Amino acid sequence: DLLEDVTTDDYTTSMEDGDDDETVVHRLDANTLTLNELLTELERRGLQPRGFFADDAKILQIEFDEEHESYIESKRKERIEVRELEAKRAIQQRRKILMDTQIREERIEIQNDEHIEGWLHLV
Repeated sequence: DLLEDVTTDDYTTSMEDGDDDETVVHRLDANTLTLNELLTELERRGLQPRGFFADDAKILQIEFDEEHESYIESKRKERIEVRELEAKRAIQQRRKILMDTQIREERIEIQNDEHIEGWLHLV
């Protein structure tokens, strides 16, 4: 898949959502492809070549751009889902720490108060 293999810096899009993620996804340029690559990519997408390189490259570039935007949007959604999951885990961790602290404090209070400890042994 050319979208995954591209290494040129012709067109790039930084996926920014206000975080420190430096992910850069390279945008494909149909005009840099050879004729055979262009025809292969058109065929792979079910598009018929027009017979003129410039026209075919223009059509393929539209497809590349749509695929690129779709890929960027899916990655953004994935990052949002990961952040939401991490936030839920952090909340659960805080609740667990709070509960452990409360249990520890209760045990200390029970050990320090003979009357409560006596009542607990009766129960």
